[in-house]
Amino acid sequence: MNNTTRRDFLKASALTLTELFCLPSFADEPIELVILHTNDHHGVILPENGKGGLAIQSTVINRERAKYKNVLLVDSGDYNTGQAISNLLDAKPDLTAYKMMKYDVMTIGNHEFDNLKDCFHKQSAFITSGESLPPISLICSNVHYRSTGELVLPPYVIKQIAGLRVGLFGLLINQPSLLDGSSFIAIDDEIETAKKMVKTLREKENVDVVIALTHMGDVPMFDGHVTSVDLGNAVEGIDLIIDGHSHSYFTQPKQTKGAPVVTAYAYSQYVGKAILKIQGGKVTLDSWTTIPVDSDTEPDPEITNALEPDVQKASAELKTVVAHATDQFLLNGKESRAGECAICDLVCDLTIDYLIQKETPVDFVLLNGGLFRAGLPKGDITKGDIKTCLPYKNIILILIEMKGADVIDLFNYVASIYQTNGAFGQVSKQVRYTITYNNGVDGVISDLTIDSKPVDPERIYKIAVTSYMFNGGDGYDILKRRAINSHDTGVMLSNAIIEILKSSNKPISPVLDGRINILGGLEEYKHITEANREFTDKYPRKD
Repeated sequence: MNNTTRRDFLKASALTLTELFCLPSFADEPIELVILHTNDHHGVILPENGKGGLAIQSTVINRERAKYKNVLLVDSGDYNTGQAISNLLDAKPDLTAYKMMKYDVMTIGNHEFDNLKDCFHKQSAFITSGESLPPISLICSNVHYRSTGELVLPPYVIKQIAGLRVGLFGLLINQPSLLDGSSFIAIDDEIETAKKMVKTLREKENVDVVIALTHMGDVPMFDGHVTSVDLGNAVEGIDLIIDGHSHSYFTQPKQTKGAPVVTAYAYSQYVGKAILKIQGGKVTLDSWTTIPVDSDTEPDPEITNALEPDVQKASAELKTVVAHATDQFLLNGKESRAGECAICDLVCDLTIDYLIQKETPVDFVLLNGGLFRAGLPKGDITKGDIKTCLPYKNIILILIEMKGADVIDLFNYVASIYQTNGAFGQVSKQVRYTITYNNGVDGVISDLTIDSKPVDPERIYKIAVTSYMFNGGDGYDILKRRAINSHDTGVMLSNAIIEILKSSNKPISPVLDGRINILGGLEEYKHITEANREFTDKYPRKD
């Protein structure tokens, strides 16, 4: 704290005399402030493989709150898009549980725009309302409406705790191509915005602690990507950066020139715990750890009971069996963003089958790898499994026509995408291509064929893509710019897959046919071919 006398502190904080005499002596006694934090919940209402789940998360939080006097509970965004129950109900059960857990502050992630403008506003209003459950402060300092320039949310909030003024501000990654609902918003530069926030909080609001809730990621994913680590190195005056987006697992904070960066993986599998010590105006990170959210902890019965009606309602619809799998379709990490992947092959090929069934033949399907959020289990495949794999409600099939010369440019863009980026191109069986990478970047495409023939620059090709891609999502603006014709089918991709699976009544198997060949790619993703174990005569393996 800059002010060392009680009189100065009273003036800066406008405290009452009663509050004044309850304050500790900041110059002499350190104050301990505990920040519990989560990020990238992604609709994990119920545990998956013994990990995560909101009722268990609540128990962990309650247990930690009981240990400490001064606790703030915060979240760094992406509460949307995950389990089918959450997707079906627009995250209402998730946000109800967050309010029951008494989160203090949240910021937004890119997936808060998956369901477009109306849903975003409805969710934001629910989070911040105090009608039946305590309100949560929802903040973001660098997202504004294109039409008016007004921020979509308050940029920061100040929490008074233990006589401290704790200022928190939120930041969203400045990559509009990630946002399917981005037509109504614009995103400001993260570093410049953060500098303004620090100046406001330090000089105008006279805060003692500054915390940045960032949804930016710590791993560079595209040219110009400003990570949370970059933020810490570029901006002075932040005491702690609590990050999301990359789904990174930390064993210790990342140190920068300024604030340390922490994060708590994803999917409600961990709660992060940062202990700050404040003394004589100086803030230090005394310790940091992550606490597992798993089956070793009893679930909170109040959360369980509150979620039960929604779980039962959604489960009945989602339990409908639509197919049978001979083996598991694996998607453990970012395989769909790094190379050929069995679940991606399946969906692309089923999309072709669906369109043929509807007497709408196309030459090939191109989907972005980030579309795929989960694999499929061995055995019965339910509607819920498909909705979990393909959770986006606003992903509609778009049919376009494009000259072969433009198709070549399209795949040159695919080759330019960094491995592990959600833009990575997945294709139907009609397409084959090779990408040669230099350490996961600087890709060069070769051996591109469609129906076993080189692309004819003068031919008109019919292509099926998603509305997200057609509208420039993940940088695919070439689709709308170069399309000769386009047709919105009005059919949601996940519904098309469910329909074709139900009608075919044939078992499905995880297979690879070598349609995407990666040379010089990232070592950790070279296991993909081995992970998809079952192959058929129809789709022979090609090394």
